[in-house]
Amino acid sequence: MGQRQLAKAGKPWSEEEKDLLWNYIQVAKRNGIAMSHAFRLAAKKLGRTEVSTGVYHYNFLRKERDENEFNCNNEQELLEDLQNFIGSQEKKTSEKQVVTKQAPKKEQHIELNPYLEALKELPEHLSKLQRELDEIRQQKANPSVESIIKAFDVLVTSYNDKQTLEEEHRLLRERLEKVTEEKKSLEERIYQLNQHYEEALGLYNTFINLASISQIMGLGDFKQKMKTTLDKWGNVVKIDYEKAE
Repeated sequence: MGQRQLAKAGKPWSEEEKDLLWNYIQVAKRNGIAMSHAFRLAAKKLGRTEVSTGVYHYNFLRKERDENEFNCNNEQELLEDLQNFIGSQEKKTSEKQVVTKQAPKKEQHIELNPYLEALKELPEHLSKLQRELDEIRQQKANPSVESIIKAFDVLVTSYNDKQTLEEEHRLLRERLEKVTEEKKSLEERIYQLNQHYEEALGLYNTFINLASISQIMGLGDFKQKMKTTLDKWGNVVKIDYEKAE
């Protein structure tokens, strides 16, 4: 086709690149050719990798375009381009197989010198490890004053940490008990307020359901007076009912 290579891998896809890839794919599908050939040929034309062309098609291009609306003026030319590309690929594969069969097997030579040198040094390394192991055992059986002091410091630090944790646990337990008491007190207060609210609501409903002025005037027959107690913010905290004299 004589088309120039349009872009390198990693660059955004231009509309011309999209058209080239899409046309090769649709021609391949319409003529029973594996799409992988279309990916390879498009990648070669565009200077991209086969993987990038395949990923772009499946993730973006096929979602942007409709196969039923495919219209290409040079479909026959693209088909011939694909067929020639497939033929060249098969030819390269067969030639490679022939060369592989004809190529004589090379004798494998293993260089033993590095391994022999390593084996020579192995006894010395084993002896060094044994000496280090003996020193560790000796230190364990007869610890030095310095190691004893260090161990004691670690023990004291651990003990202090334990004491600190116990104190923190005690303070948290006290705080929990205090919060529990406050919660109980608040629940009792809420219960009392609900009781006062229900009583006030009953009196209010009785008042608004009175049908005449005479009934309103007779409201004193209840022989009660409502007395409210407010806090410093003006909130009702208590409602009492007193007998009228």
